[in-house]
Amino acid sequence: MKRIYKLSEDACQSFMKSVKYSADGKISRTVLKETMTTLSNVGAISKVANVSNIISPYFSPIED
Repeated sequence: MKRIYKLSEDACQSFMKSVKYSADGKISRTVLKETMTTLSNVGAISKVANVSNIISPYFSPIED
């Protein structure tokens, strides 16, 4: 992340502390939106996408 997205060590560590893994395969709409917001705030992505437009319900169940 640091090299590819040119992030500071602190930004990388802060992001990794917030990473959560799904044990049951479900994707949390809230967690995904928070993740995109964090990545947008540090400049790793240009905007926060609508979760419904990027995850197919056929791929994984989406929870609120």
